[in-house]
Amino acid sequence: SLVYANRVNGIYLRNDLLLRPPFAAPGALMPKGLAGWRLMARMDAVGSVRPEEEPCWSVAELSFTEDAGCEAAELEVPLGDTVSSGAVGGSPAWKAVDGDASTSWNAFSYENDFYIGFINADIAPRVKCIKLLQDAGSCSAKVLTLQYYVWWGKWISAYDVQVGDGYGW
Repeated sequence: SLVYANRVNGIYLRNDLLLRPPFAAPGALMPKGLAGWRLMARMDAVGSVRPEEEPCWSVAELSFTEDAGCEAAELEVPLGDTVSSGAVGGSPAWKAVDGDASTSWNAFSYENDFYIGFINADIAPRVKCIKLLQDAGSCSAKVLTLQYYVWWGKWISAYDVQVGDGYGW
């Protein structure tokens, strides 16, 4: 399959997905101007601690690798290249890309979506796998949208990913 969940909540996007449209025109490797990746969760597709509370999404780790099997060393995304919809106090977006699963980014947004990813034109074309480790409890997303960023300033939705129940890599 193109998108698969390995050990439940860790989401892996395989290389063959990234080599198909809309990412690549026939015969091309990646879209022209590819400069970033992000995962987006609609507020109506995430949980909340209690039904009467605001929606929440917590991401412990978001990583990117150069191999389709997601087994190679993670690409180092400079913390300043991380982008997000916002953060609840004390949990900035860089905590999701710091390589430490004990820290997390807790999403905040004034809009209808939460998102986290990066913009870096040198790293983005090298990505062959994206891994996500989100909250084991109710602050997790059931549906995610994979988007890519092109250098002229536009995020383009590529695919929706259904997330299974469970937790772990």
